[in-house]
Amino acid sequence: MSKLIKASIDVTKIKKEHLFEGKKGTYANVDIWINDQEDDYGNICSIAQSFKTDNGFDKVYIGNGKYLQPKNDVPPFEPANDVSGDAPDDLPFLVMTLKEKANELIEQYSVTCSDIPECNFKDRIKYCALICVDEMLNISTIQLEKWYLTEVKKEIINYEF
Repeated sequence: MSKLIKASIDVTKIKKEHLFEGKKGTYANVDIWINDQEDDYGNICSIAQSFKTDNGFDKVYIGNGKYLQPKNDVPPFEPANDVSGDAPDDLPFLVMTLKEKANELIEQYSVTCSDIPECNFKDRIKYCALICVDEMLNISTIQLEKWYLTEVKKEIINYEF
């Protein structure tokens, strides 16, 4: 599975005398190290501008980056023991069907990720929507609401793009 790294660089540290012109713009050579472990700030990579000098090569550290998408695939669904079963007869708070609610959550995350070409956005969208539902399940104390959210979670897992 591909992984997206969101990086930031300090452009004031870029050595402008080592920029070069290409056919489509001005470029800087950079080295990116993917570390084995995250640092104290959650960074997984370091970025340095590299350039040739009279003594060989040199570099200036200009930034770092973190994983933007989850490191694992969408987690498997594990239904709670006490909230499965048929829908209760009276659901007065239900404005949307389960499928409509799942679709709404998927669509909200689609806008966030679809502009990032490197993002495996289908897995990321599902993952984000599942996190949202899990957070709602964690704070819910109403049995009927827990049932509803568990069913929405099933719809998200089974969602076909």
